Amino acid sequence: MAALLKDLAIPDRPYAQVPSRTPPYFCSIDCERRAGMVAQAGEPDPLQEKVKSQRLRLFTPPPPPSYVPLEAFGAKMHAAVEQRYRDTKTAVDRLRARGGKIVFVRFPVTSPLKEHENKFNPRAQTCDPLLQQTAAPGIYFEDFPQRASFTCPEGRTCRLAILSNSRSASSRIWGTRCN
Repeated sequence: MAALLKDLAIPDRPYAQVPSRTPPYFCSIDCERRAGMVAQAGEPDPLQEKVKSQRLRLFTPPPPPSYVPLEAFGAKMHAAVEQRYRDTKTAVDRLRARGGKIVFVRFPVTSPLKEHENKFNPRAQTCDPLLQQTAAPGIYFEDFPQRASFTCPEGRTCRLAILSNSRSASSRIWGTRCN
């Protein structure tokens, strides 16, 4: 009975600002703390459809509060994003000072989530400034035809794609291959 109640779709009250339900847990974590999709999520299945339908809502930003002027809200959001870039640059600099090598990798994402991300977080406003400010190399999946045409079963990256991207990424950057 509890499982049935958990999946019961109860509409929100009118004008209620409640967060979207998160997609169900559909990955496992191995001994090296790498997450990978469970096999069931990669097959046409009710779980896959549930994850797809809930994920788009999860990435949809809420409307700005009505009591804050739009210009002030936009300025606060812009300042928060700029602060995140500065914090990331500081973290990258600290890692480099300890001998670390940093590479930012943008893994595949497919429709309709891709269109949604392109609308709210276009590459020119997110990935490109991050790479420029940190002076770190980056691998963007759309720059490689074999990755750009990849279809993700649930809209985002599956484990097979992550492993193949990671291995080919390391070989392009450092001339070695990850195992």
